[in-house]
Amino acid sequence: MKNRWLAGACVVSLASLLAACGGSSADEGKSFDNGAAGATSGGNGNNGTAAYPAGPYGSEIGSTVQNLEFLGWQNPAAAGYDPTKFQPIRLSDYYNPDGSKSVKALMINVSARWCVVCKGEYADFRASSRYESLKTKGVEFVGVLFEDANQEPAKPADVQWWAQTYQVEFPFLIDPGFKMGAYFSADATPLNMVVDTRTMKITAKVLGYDPSSSDLWDQVDAVVGAK
Repeated sequence: MKNRWLAGACVVSLASLLAACGGSSADEGKSFDNGAAGATSGGNGNNGTAAYPAGPYGSEIGSTVQNLEFLGWQNPAAAGYDPTKFQPIRLSDYYNPDGSKSVKALMINVSARWCVVCKGEYADFRASSRYESLKTKGVEFVGVLFEDANQEPAKPADVQWWAQTYQVEFPFLIDPGFKMGAYFSADATPLNMVVDTRTMKITAKVLGYDPSSSDLWDQVDAVVGAK
């Protein structure tokens, strides 16, 4: 808890963290996706071009991230922010072992609707054109919303509200079972996690958000610059 990033972080409820370990809240979250958007161990992406790296998988820096699957939009605006147009999206969709895809790094953001800092971060994304500038370098953002305004599992309407409010242009997903909870190292949100798409290994994790610091973006640039 005692690191400078947490000065700009919202506190995650204990119930949410327990849900990440298989508590009842995670089971409630599955009532929306019926478990269809769960985690897969390997296999191909939607386009079937490359097998996902084999395990073991982990949550720490240097570990290979599990091939999680969610429901959401690849392009929220093109879908009209319509929850009925959710589709399965897997991390394997971005796996790029031979560099043939344009995506060199993922910046996975995990937020909650009740989190004031998360809202500030998305407002900053928009105001600074952060996504647009990094996308040209081969960085894809993936946004994940796990709870609503009352710290209950996120619902499609929450995802719609968030994406419309912040005019989200990158893939945006719903995580009512808090599958991303395993990647939190403290009870604070947002989580920003950088993944190298060549290996699907975690290269950085930052809890909270400090718009005056370049540390997160320096770590993103380090992955892209290494290719």
